Amino acid sequence: MSRLPFIQSGAVGLILSLAGTLGIALPAKAELTGAQILTRCKQAYDSLKSYSGTTQVVTKSSMGGMNNTYNTKATVQFVRPGKIRVEGTMMTEGRFAFVSDGKKTWQTSVLSPEKWDVAPSTEMAIGAFTGVSMNAATTIPAILLHAVWGDYLAVLQPSQVTHEKVNGQDAFKVKTKGMLGDVTLWIDAKTFLLVKLRQIMSMNMEGATTPKGQSGKVGMDSVQTFTQIRVNPAIPASVFARPPKA
Repeated sequence: MSRLPFIQSGAVGLILSLAGTLGIALPAKAELTGAQILTRCKQAYDSLKSYSGTTQVVTKSSMGGMNNTYNTKATVQFVRPGKIRVEGTMMTEGRFAFVSDGKKTWQTSVLSPEKWDVAPSTEMAIGAFTGVSMNAATTIPAILLHAVWGDYLAVLQPSQVTHEKVNGQDAFKVKTKGMLGDVTLWIDAKTFLLVKLRQIMSMNMEGATTPKGQSGKVGMDSVQTFTQIRVNPAIPASVFARPPKA
């Protein structure tokens, strides 16, 4: 009886060998569903002790025939459970930053980047810069901190999964439906961390018109790319200290 596992193993090997020789296609390994991929993505972020990376956003917007393109960017440094520092550019020429030592949060003033104010909470700081940064300040911090606002992984319902290369690496391409439009996420097939996100929104503001009499139809196509990702890097505590001018 002790030899039975070896006999079975040999038989399986012989079957696989014959299948390859005869060109018989064997059943593929079961693909993960969209819901499973999003769950694995959540778990990947939750398992991180620290994180650093860059978010770059290109947003194309249109309103009543007026088209604009905005380029924004943010760097994120994080140490669990709640230390975070985010610095970046706004849709105008200004810059922004917010930092938390895990107990207290400070943020720069939207009107005066040189001025620091005490924020009611880190989540409120994220919300304060969401619009002006076109989500550059929002997506990764919200996921890492389980914020109510801006955590795509907590609210999206996946509808389709395919594969696509992003910077030469295999990624799951997960299409979802959001409250404000379609969202597509590209999630690294090995690390299960986000590498790209695209959101398309369209709405018609009934009765609204531009000064030139054009309709108030509003559209936005925003692409976020996540680069320079470092998993569990050593980040000095000084990064999250109270800003000198706060």
